[in-house]
Amino acid sequence: MRRVLASCSLGLLLLSCSSAPKKQGNIEFVPLDEEVNVLKAIPSDIRILQFADTFHLSREIPLAELSLIRRLTAGRGFAVVAASGSPFDAWIAMETILNGRAGAAQNVKDARLRGAAFLDQNIEFESLLDWIREVRRSETSLYLTGFDPGFGTSYGWRNQFLLRVFVQSLRDYGVKKEAAAMEKEIEPLLWLRKCQETGFPRNPQDSERVRGAVKVLAGWIKGVTGTIHERFPGLPHDRALALLPFHLEQVLETCRLRNSPEARFEAGARFLSRVLTFSDEDGRILVKAPFEMVAPEAGPVPTVGDRLKKLVKGGLYTIVTVPVAGDLIAGGLKPPARITLLGNESRLQWILRPLKVPAFVPVHALPKTDKQFEPLYQKMPILLDGEKTRSAPAKGADAFMVFPKVRPSGKWYFDHLIEKKMDASGATPAPDQSGR
Repeated sequence: MRRVLASCSLGLLLLSCSSAPKKQGNIEFVPLDEEVNVLKAIPSDIRILQFADTFHLSREIPLAELSLIRRLTAGRGFAVVAASGSPFDAWIAMETILNGRAGAAQNVKDARLRGAAFLDQNIEFESLLDWIREVRRSETSLYLTGFDPGFGTSYGWRNQFLLRVFVQSLRDYGVKKEAAAMEKEIEPLLWLRKCQETGFPRNPQDSERVRGAVKVLAGWIKGVTGTIHERFPGLPHDRALALLPFHLEQVLETCRLRNSPEARFEAGARFLSRVLTFSDEDGRILVKAPFEMVAPEAGPVPTVGDRLKKLVKGGLYTIVTVPVAGDLIAGGLKPPARITLLGNESRLQWILRPLKVPAFVPVHALPKTDKQFEPLYQKMPILLDGEKTRSAPAKGADAFMVFPKVRPSGKWYFDHLIEKKMDASGATPAPDQSGR
């Protein structure tokens, strides 16, 4: 192993190796590097490519995905990336990147706070947003949206000001109404934010108030999409805005059904099928989401990926990202003593040891010894959303990105909710002097 690593250099995004593919048993591991064109493993007619993450809040996985996203955008015509957050929040994030007045670095940070879902509140997701900002006027531009039927799920909504930001954007594009009056007219939308906890809607009148606000919003949007298209002709910023009334109707319906997985996955798939029309009839999109939401055949309920196969003409390709874990607790690192506000400690899956070499494994290279096509790790445990399992849930996957070991995210923006911050050695880290 030392000889292999000696020929590797630490690139901008991930380890780059000039070594030939390595084998572990009869599985061939292909390093993701400049010398190996992994795009050849992905069929050219694929319209939707999914990164199904079995592990979150690591440094290496999102940066390796970004490396592939950049190649797919430049070489395959993928122009939209859909993350597992709210399309409404994502539109505000893109508006911040395109029109923010705080300077490039602060605009990107604000975009992440305003548009990223819980699991994307980290410095690595900011790297994706920063690259979107850099290429927004180029031939290889990329646009961010969401697909989950939620509303106000980003961190920025804790400060209760994003509706004001949204209204001001519509006024800047030409809606001639006072901001306070606009906020008042669409204020019922805020009821959608906590529908699962509060049991909204309790009666038909609640639903009608929200539908009335959506109808008002749709009228404003119709009046400004032309202006947005003229200002950003190479980006689907106008089409993403035009889809928001449909999205909000979906949120209301999933609220009515108590946010059941069936309702969420069906709404997500239908929204993504409409996102495909952002470009043209041959539009292509990238999806980045938790495994249990998008990977085909991932559980008893048909996922977004299962439903897309029926809804969309053209190929669906799913890459499952898998960190291989030997010892789950490493270097004396202990889980935080107490988490406030988050409500789900199992999501803090950032306790593995450092990465060595990421790998890309086409499914056709796997030994077909398991009747369910799940042969990757029968003896070596991995983490799947905080739970230890002994085989990668690969039945519906087309390929795997395998990370022998991963590290915690460079910075997770919910750190202030943890009583005691610790680095990989178990020590409390020194303050970050970089501002990141």
